[in-house]
Amino acid sequence: VQTCALPIWLVDELTPRQKEIFCMSRYEHLSYKEIAERLDISPKTVERHINDALKYLKKNIYFLHLFLSV
Repeated sequence: VQTCALPIWLVDELTPRQKEIFCMSRYEHLSYKEIAERLDISPKTVERHINDALKYLKKNIYFLHLFLSV
């Protein structure tokens, strides 16, 4: 059974490519190199998509926390 600490709707709000790469990394446990090979892109591109996705998720989790704390 897979558990996820992230609200699934936040992951769904990522761009399609970010979501694809994020899910391959976090849920399929693939390395950046493996993702890059599967998608025929560079590992640096994978890293950029993961970093952008994490920034978006962290920012929105912070705002969600603030909203729920009120």
